[in-house]
Amino acid sequence: MSNPAPKNIAKKKDGMVDEDPADMHIPDNYIEYSLRNSKALPAVTWGNWWTELNYLSVAILTLSPCIAVYGALTTKLRWETAAFAIFYYFFTGLGPYLAVA
Repeated sequence: MSNPAPKNIAKKKDGMVDEDPADMHIPDNYIEYSLRNSKALPAVTWGNWWTELNYLSVAILTLSPCIAVYGALTTKLRWETAAFAIFYYFFTGLGPYLAVA
């Protein structure tokens, strides 16, 4: 007993197998296809905004700057630290871009 060949596989005359691509049913405009076939998300309102938050990202993006501000306000600034901060600011490439803006 031989198994029937799947519908998307066709044998050529030279014995090679010609397969259709797996994404053949997806049109060229992939964004339009994705929007049409994806489930709609619920609307964000004042009553449910907190359920849409990624709490790990919120913690990382708020705790780190809060700790830095606390440290800056409670630690005496030394001239060596200030000089290093200015040097590091320009050395990392942030200085030229932020100074123009």
